[in-house]
Amino acid sequence: KSGRSIMQAIDITSKELDGAIALEFKKMYIDLTYGLSLDVVFDRFSKRVNLEEVKYMAASLIILNKTGGNVVKIFDMIEKGFFDRKKLKDELNASIALSKLVYKVLIVLPIIVVLFIYILDPNYYDVFINNIIGRIVLGIIIILYILYIYFVKKITIIKEW
Repeated sequence: KSGRSIMQAIDITSKELDGAIALEFKKMYIDLTYGLSLDVVFDRFSKRVNLEEVKYMAASLIILNKTGGNVVKIFDMIEKGFFDRKKLKDELNASIALSKLVYKVLIVLPIIVVLFIYILDPNYYDVFINNIIGRIVLGIIIILYILYIYFVKKITIIKEW
């Protein structure tokens, strides 16, 4: 926005940032000073960093370099897209965390109820242990509980992308 060239912007960015990304911008600046084209520099940058956002930005800048256009407007659109994507990802992560909590509660709740009944009356479950029909019913209950866990997981857990 300050009217500088892309090469000047890369140089300023390499000096203002810290860490690994500053080194990547320094490499880009060195590549540009040695005479490599912007297309090659941005392509190499996107391959080294290997992030979807960087690939998108590099592809946009390569196309912009070939076709011309308003760099500031393109960067504003890219920035807006990144913020929208981050907001969507944060909302998805919140939904995933909530569904995992619901899954855990639904799994633990029957066990808590069984333990609560056992604490109130330790002899309540003797019927399931002392005779054959009780053991069969107990086996069916355990199978149904395992199926319950499977279906609750399928219903509540949202897969991350």
